[in-house]
Amino acid sequence: MWTCATCGDPHDGLATVFGPRAPHAWEQATDSERASGELTADLCAITVGDETHFFVRGHLEIPITDSAGESFVWSVWCSQSRESMRLASQHWEDPDRVTLPPTFGWLNSWLPYDTTILGLPTHVHTNAPGVVPRVVVDPSVDHPLVREQQNGLTWHRVAELNRRLLDGE
Repeated sequence: MWTCATCGDPHDGLATVFGPRAPHAWEQATDSERASGELTADLCAITVGDETHFFVRGHLEIPITDSAGESFVWSVWCSQSRESMRLASQHWEDPDRVTLPPTFGWLNSWLPYDTTILGLPTHVHTNAPGVVPRVVVDPSVDHPLVREQQNGLTWHRVAELNRRLLDGE
């Protein structure tokens, strides 16, 4: 049994969605930088020095290979250019935003891999309003996360991640 960080309710079985509530850059920022920034459940803007950084939260889905149709999801933050963020905000409630081309970004979340994922290149695909964008890590990168996104993972690996993230192992 585990307690959901979002709803606060206890659940049986294995958790299949994990991710930080804020981008790594937000976590590393000073109190004054965070005070002048903005963080919502889906978007973040923070100024560090003379530069403003923008982030969007998306879901990086990984198929579970020994379970038809089920996925494990990393809820991650990706950097966005000023132009990409402007375009996203202009179309935030627009049902036709699904036709927008994917935007480039850099992963800005910590995940429990032996090799860091910070800075891996991504493509953020906008979904319908109210649906979290889909994140695809650039397939040309040699990283375990990329291999998992391409090839999937097993329930055994999901159990390992649950033990590591929920039990602190």
